[in-house]
Amino acid sequence: MENKQLEKGFIETEDELICFFCGKAFNKEEIFSYDHKLVTAKYALQQHVEHAHEGVLKAILSLPSETTGISDTQKNILGLLSLDLSDQEIAEHLNIATSTLRNHRFKLKEKKKQAEFFIAAMNILERKNKKMQSEESSIQTYDERFDIKEKEKQKVLKTFLSEDGRIISIPRKAKSKIVLLQYLASLFNPEKTYTEKEVNETIKRVYEDFVTLRRYLIEYGFLARTNNGEKYWKL
Repeated sequence: MENKQLEKGFIETEDELICFFCGKAFNKEEIFSYDHKLVTAKYALQQHVEHAHEGVLKAILSLPSETTGISDTQKNILGLLSLDLSDQEIAEHLNIATSTLRNHRFKLKEKKKQAEFFIAAMNILERKNKKMQSEESSIQTYDERFDIKEKEKQKVLKTFLSEDGRIISIPRKAKSKIVLLQYLASLFNPEKTYTEKEVNETIKRVYEDFVTLRRYLIEYGFLARTNNGEKYWKL
């Protein structure tokens, strides 16, 4: 998930705009009615985020701390800082001195600076380290990385697929696994969004352990999903 997408509060696919926080989808070609006016999908989604989730900031602060890395104390302070309140009013609400509030604000800015360095370091690492690239890589990237020839693909498919197209077993070798995941990803329509149940049913058509293969499809960048796991789509 890119920062810009998260800040907007939605994920954009070819046909839909999908709320990052609840998975509600808005078809780009559809016209929506809002406040007695006809509006675009983007406007309708923005209003949805504003009213259903009280805005992007409130929605982010409502996510679990293990997801955001923001402590409950920091969430409380950030929420109050977003309001049109003076330092004195915020300090009184938190029952702390204004100097303590200023110290909290300084620490939040330091946390942001540290996060920027961390993101830069991770971006560099993921460009250099193949193992770190799996979650963000596309199918094309994997083809280039493993340089899988058509003859080799056919050999893998012949080994791990039955005559009726079902998966016999999941290979351990990375190249073979990628080939099998490519085959599995071909069962999904790139112009459609799926529920988790629909993803599971699609996978079960060819392999019973849908949980493992669903995880691999996400980890290896063949499918993406909303944060709450309600919507999936093919990359």
